[in-house]
Amino acid sequence: MPTRPPRACPRCGQKITGSRCFACHPPWQNKPTAWAGGSTRRWRRFRATWLLEHPLCVWRVEARAQCGRVATEVDHIRNLGSFPEGPEREFARFDPENVQSLCHDHHEEKTVQEALLARQRARNPPAGEEPAEPAHPGDRPLPLF
Repeated sequence: MPTRPPRACPRCGQKITGSRCFACHPPWQNKPTAWAGGSTRRWRRFRATWLLEHPLCVWRVEARAQCGRVATEVDHIRNLGSFPEGPEREFARFDPENVQSLCHDHHEEKTVQEALLARQRARNPPAGEEPAEPAHPGDRPLPLF
């Protein structure tokens, strides 16, 4: 099987035999995407322990029985975004009272429901609460004439 011929790195000019220059792009810079959302060693350990102790999905089907499928996700019952930044949020992240085991399908369903509810709240804030200003003036909705 033929191999690709070496080429020069566009940044430093060194010979590259693979897909990237390891002098310009150290391997540790390419972290897995699971780390992007704030996943830490402590969370991964907590998640693994939780799934060992609570291996079944606890989503209620038709308000009487639990789903019972094998849980693959550890879900926060109260969304972490609803906690203020700081120690209170960190406590809620690892609080056993705030997590539940869910299968992938039910976790996705719950996440979609939460996202829709958040969008509705952003459009129609509760009485006495002003809507959040867009981050950029160009993001404002156009007036309907």
